[in-house]
Parts: sequence; C-alpha cells; structure tokens
Amino acid sequence: MYRNKWLILLVIAAMVLAAALTGCAKENPPTSGGDTGGDATDKPPGEPPKVEDLPMVDIIWYQIGEAPNGSDVMLEKLNEYLAEKIKVKLDLRWTEAGANYNEKMNVIINSGEYYDICFTSNWAAYYFELAPKGAFVALNDMLPQYGPELLKVITEDIWEGSRINGKNYAVPVLKDMAELAVLNVNVKYAEKYGIDYKKLGDDINLVTEALEKVSAEIQEDPNFIPIINYPVGGAHGQTALPYQQIIWPFGVAWDCKDPNFKPDYKVVNILETPELAELLNIIRGWNEAGYYNRDLMAPDTGRDFYTDGNWFLDWYGYFPYHEYSQSLSLGYKVDVVPTTPQKKTTASLTGAMHAIGVVSDHPERALMFLNLLNSDPVVRNFVGYGVEGVHYDLVDGKVSFGDRSPEERYSPWQAMLGNNTLLYLLENEPEDKWEFFHNYNNNAAISPILGFFPDRTNIDTELTVMNSIINEYERYLWNGAIDPKVKLPEYIQKIKEAGGDKVINELQTQLDAWLQTR
Repeated sequence: MYRNKWLILLVIAAMVLAAALTGCAKENPPTSGGDTGGDATDKPPGEPPKVEDLPMVDIIWYQIGEAPNGSDVMLEKLNEYLAEKIKVKLDLRWTEAGANYNEKMNVIINSGEYYDICFTSNWAAYYFELAPKGAFVALNDMLPQYGPELLKVITEDIWEGSRINGKNYAVPVLKDMAELAVLNVNVKYAEKYGIDYKKLGDDINLVTEALEKVSAEIQEDPNFIPIINYPVGGAHGQTALPYQQIIWPFGVAWDCKDPNFKPDYKVVNILETPELAELLNIIRGWNEAGYYNRDLMAPDTGRDFYTDGNWFLDWYGYFPYHEYSQSLSLGYKVDVVPTTPQKKTTASLTGAMHAIGVVSDHPERALMFLNLLNSDPVVRNFVGYGVEGVHYDLVDGKVSFGDRSPEERYSPWQAMLGNNTLLYLLENEPEDKWEFFHNYNNNAAISPILGFFPDRTNIDTELTVMNSIINEYERYLWNGAIDPKVKLPEYIQKIKEAGGDKVINELQTQLDAWLQTR
C-alpha cells in the first residue's frame, strides 16, 4: 500500500528508531577523542571548575550489594564532606547482587528512569551490552577536566580493557586486576611428607607425585582429603591452559609463560586441544586413585573442609594476600603456588566499574565524584568502613572494630566500591599489602586480545544451547568423575552439533575486524 510512498516510510522508520533509543538516552552523550585506538584521552587538560562557582546538585548512585548496617549514618557524614569538595549530595541506592541487580538496572535503563551513576561489569549490568547501545556516557573528553586524578591512578592497559571503539564508558575499580589460578596448599601436610610444594606449579606430574605421598594420611585419618573437588566446573583449570578464552570453550592460543609467544589469533574450540585432553586425563587418574574427597559429587554435604583442616590441596582463583588472610582465619598456615603467571584479560579488567548514565543531568559532577572516590582516601574510607568512632576506630593508623558486633559495623561489598588501594589497612593486615597489590597488577602478562569482547547477537541461540551442554559435562570432567577418553569426544560432538562451527566463524570475523583497529 505504501510501496511508492517512500518519504512516509522514511519518516516512520526514523520515529521507530528514535523510540527504540529513548530508553537508553535522552541526548547524545559526550564523545571520546577518537573512534579507534588512542588513550583514555588525547585532549589537553582543562581547568577544573572552582567549587565556589558550582551549584549544589543531587547525584543518584546505584551500587551492587545489600545496604550495610549504618549506611544512612555514613551517607550523612560523607555528604557533608562532598558538599565542601564538589557541591554534591549523594543518594546511594544499594541493590542486592545477582538477578535482582540486573533486573533492576535493566528496567531503569530501558525505561529511561533517571540516575547518574551505576555499577557495571562483564557480569552485572552488562557493560559490553549496555555501553554500545548508548546507555552510558563516553568519558574520554571529560576526563582531563573533571577526572584528572583518574588518569593518574588508572593505567592505560586497564583503560584499554574496557575500551569500545576507542571510547571508555566506565571507570574501572582498582582491585586485583589480573587473574591467576593457584594451588592452595595446607602447609603442615607438605612438611609432614617432605614435599617441596613451591615447585608444584612447575610440572603437573609433581602434583601427582605429591598427591600420592600425602594419600598415605588416609590410613591415619579416613576423613583426610588429598585434593578438594571443584565446586563449579573447571574455571581454574581452564585458566591454567595455554589459551585465552573468548567465550568458553572457544578461544585463541596464548602461552602466558612464554614472553616471546606469537599468537596466531585463530579461534579454536579449546575442548579439541591436546593440552586440555592431557589435563583431564591426569585429573581422571587422581579421581581413580582416590585423591578427591569421597563425597565428591554429593552437593551440600554440610562438611566444612577448611575448618576441619584435614586436606592438602585446593585449586582456585587467586586474590592477592588470600594466603595471609586465610591462614589468619583458619588458624593454620596456608600458602599458594601459581600455575601460570598472573594475566590481565578483558574479563579481569572489567569485573567492577562505574558508569554515568546518559540520562544524567550532571555527568560532569558525577565524574568529579568518581574522581574523588578513586583518589581521595577520605571519600573511599567513608564508603568502605563508615564513620570513624561510630563503625570503627583508627588505632596506629589501622582499622580496629574493637568489641563492636557485626550489627554495629558498616560492612559493604568492599571490592566493588572504588579504588581499593586507598583503604586503611585492617589491624591484622601487613604494611606492604597495597604495594603487593600494585606489584601483582603491574607485573601481569597482557592478553593478546585485551579489550576484545564479542557481540553475541548473531550466536545467542547457539550459545544458550551450549550452556546447557557445558553444565552437563564440565563439573564431572574437571573432577575426574567421568572418563574423558569416552566423554570428551561426546562433549565435543554435542558442541559441534549445537553450532560450534558457526560460533567459531562469527568470533573469528569479529576478532579479525577488531584486530584491524589495533
């Protein structure tokens, strides 16, 4: 009917497009310094505004995590400080993690509801989905004037991890910015059986030999566990493989142990690689030898292995100084052995960030607040510990909770809030904790595809089916509960039938296009 009325069609199409974007943006956001490549900014710094010239504004901040006890008291005191520093009154709205936070932010963003700042990441309020759709303000042009300290405290490689077509749409939270799979060692059993546990990361065969030695303990203690099982599949074993995954089980070859490694950027199914088959066969041998806990695949056994203390090895994703805090908590010495060097990846650098919504009336002031949150110890410790003298005391410069009960403390989800290296040390923490964090982050190997994050639109159906297949096999394979010589080929075939080749081709196309921008 309208075949010849092309002008009407054009108008209608424009109206539909405008309506589709209304939920994300009310106007074009500030843009970055370029479309591809570049630093967090390539603009010269402008003069920061004078506080006395600023009007007072309200800033709404949605943050993941339950509201801690005493949050109202903290916010009142923080706002007194912010009023003096940047003329801001903060409205901090906590939201439980998981589906609650994602659902809430999706509703807020898609409806165009007003807010200024929200927590975003690769796993909550999905940054790589929302930012390209225009939900967040590009920060690059604003940073020199309204976030100059952010450019000093956040290094270029960290900015690169969240850059999309040359633009940064969020401020990364400084914490452990690299991923690392480690063997967690109960040292007393290593010493009892004469095991040089620091060498276990050199060769997995040394791990097998160590497990064989300590398994003699089972004769003395039937409840002794040489190695604790994976609770949720094989994420840490996957990290130890010489591949950089894009979407499991797909990735590219990368041996982070070899500084001279030259990646070919060819997307493969990691399940089909000899390294994975060899590792799963070894793990199967551990299971058959009885090294895992006997209630291996039984969920919710009620047993606390760590409190019991009669275990030798665990395998997990490292958090700097975890061995120190865990030893204090458990009352016996625990140490860690890296299985690879720590590495910075797109995932590790986008685990916690804060974005400014394009609906914000005050994006510059919101960025000024994020600048303080990540550079001013007063702001960060208000948000992190609450009010001194009310929620904690400073004793010799360190945080002491004294005899306060948990209900009297202000205890947020600390790592998600802002620059963690600004936090006061707890009274039982070592003086060099934050120096250790900086060294850990600064000495990490850099992923060859740092900053690449695929668009799942064209393969979403296939990936949904594959997730069910992954859940069917992964946990059992990585605990040696099924024979990989039988089940791994079966697993590979099911992935292929679910569209594995299509996913590989799509990821390869996207990766090749991304590489052209480097």
